[in-house]
Amino acid sequence: MAHISADRVKETTATTGTGALSLSGTASATYRTFASQCAVGDTIEYVAVHESANEWECGVATYSATNTLTRTTVLDGSNGASAVNFSAGSKTVFNGVLAKRRVEAPISVKWFGAKGDGTTDDTAALQNTINYAVSVGGTVYLPRGKYRITSTLSIDESAVTDDADATRISIVGEGAGASHIVHNGAATAINYTGGTGGGLHAYLRFHGFRIDGTGAAGQHGMTLNAAAYLSIEDVTITECADGLIVIDCLSFAARSCVFRFNKRGVVASFATGSRPNNITFQDCVIGNNSEVGGYIVQGACVRFIGGSVEGNGSDTGATLRCGIKVEDCGIEGGVGLVAFGVYLEANEGTADIWVDHTTTNACSHLIDGCSFGRVGSLFSTNCVRFDCSSGTLMRGTVSNSAFRGFGGYTPNASRPYVSTSNCLGTKWYVSLPQNVFESAIETPAAVVDAEQFIALGSAYTLVSQTGAQKLFNSSTNGALTVRAGTRYFFECHYALTAMSATSGTFGFNILGAGTATLTSQDWRSTAIKGALATAGTALTAFNTAANTALTGNNTTTTGHAFINGQILVNAAGTIIPSVSLSVAAAAIVSSGSYFRIWPAGGSNTTQGDWS
Repeated sequence: MAHISADRVKETTATTGTGALSLSGTASATYRTFASQCAVGDTIEYVAVHESANEWECGVATYSATNTLTRTTVLDGSNGASAVNFSAGSKTVFNGVLAKRRVEAPISVKWFGAKGDGTTDDTAALQNTINYAVSVGGTVYLPRGKYRITSTLSIDESAVTDDADATRISIVGEGAGASHIVHNGAATAINYTGGTGGGLHAYLRFHGFRIDGTGAAGQHGMTLNAAAYLSIEDVTITECADGLIVIDCLSFAARSCVFRFNKRGVVASFATGSRPNNITFQDCVIGNNSEVGGYIVQGACVRFIGGSVEGNGSDTGATLRCGIKVEDCGIEGGVGLVAFGVYLEANEGTADIWVDHTTTNACSHLIDGCSFGRVGSLFSTNCVRFDCSSGTLMRGTVSNSAFRGFGGYTPNASRPYVSTSNCLGTKWYVSLPQNVFESAIETPAAVVDAEQFIALGSAYTLVSQTGAQKLFNSSTNGALTVRAGTRYFFECHYALTAMSATSGTFGFNILGAGTATLTSQDWRSTAIKGALATAGTALTAFNTAANTALTGNNTTTTGHAFINGQILVNAAGTIIPSVSLSVAAAAIVSSGSYFRIWPAGGSNTTQGDWS
């Protein structure tokens, strides 16, 4: 219903006590009745003055029935901001409030009796301010001070259905360092409930204040329900079970906010409305939350831009411990997490960033330009962890980021910087381009999803044996991780010297001692066992088996081979391109020998305009 403001509305009442005002229903010749201006359900500002006693009040009333005003919010009066217990006698009731309420300015909680001294219970004063603002629209203003509350401040706009409704409110203080809400209640400090239809678009702004809890179980900072178009800026929430709870909200941004020393800093989830889609945390500090910094469930386009995520997950008894966790993204959008330029350090538990898919929704994630730091004994098992169930089409990219240790941190191979060990099935892959990995033993094995290349910058001496051994030592194991269900093309050239002068040959093995299993391999080789700089007759062969001899036997101690072909990987693992000698010798693989490999797709691959 509407909020009414009309001139020359005045009647009388004989009502006693603190209940609704029963109006006379008549007005003098120069005035109008409330019934002539209001419909049942409308709100209107009123003043009620006893004609023969020192009793008066002003506030916002609801025209709840014909000739009845329910005193919804008392703003001021002879009994302060509480309803006056009117004595017998006639009272004049008219439309109007004190002049200080009429200025076109934010609505100060001080007008409604808030003290802001950190001792007085200001709950009623703050709630009355909010109620008034909800009835007329406007900004609730928190001047500098400490406002102690003992129960939840409720902002209920559930009745709003119109996107253009002008009775929306915001809460604004003088900055998180100046305007404090001291939360001594048992539940949520501020609870917002949005409207339906167009009323879901809240256009709500929280700006420039802080909420300090006591650390009590079940105590939360802010809970936002069913809303879009929200802006939270320069808000600090500390010492709560959950700092910020977001349910059925979308299209909102938190900027330059601080969520610290809670159990969980930020939690966003779905109940019956919208998933947490298109949400942004920009330049926020999310730190020292004992369980998790940020926990987002079923979101899409969840962005952490700049800011820091530090020191979260310290509670060793908690089930969930990490910096940021995004879970089951992709239900209402194809991009899940985007983390750009975030500073992550000293988080404990599972990971600094944990992407977990227990459903099969197709989704892509991007982590770019982030700094991951492990400090002394403060670190997580992985800096980045990807988990996905079988059948999930999941893509992850971790790029242009740095992974380092500080403060005496000791690297351990059981803590790889990036983990995909719990990714199941064949439809996922993770790429790791252009990163800095400080520790070799914590550097993850790169899963091939783009062309990979290795070459010898200097000659490499083989072990004197006949069994297959790695061709390349420019990485420790000469091994490359390949993913399941994928077809790869490859190309290899190598030259050998110092082979045995006893008649023999040399061979090639694409898998070597690698851990992958291959569905098939087929490749073509052109090889010669002869002087490297002298023309000769090469042997060309087509092979589908491992560890195949490439030339005929002779006593020449030099040779070279060029090989190209394809493999189809069945189970993910590593391949180690290898060479074998039919006669053992400490042969030398020449500088410039190389191997390159690139993916072509799945087992039945078609690219291009085939018909």
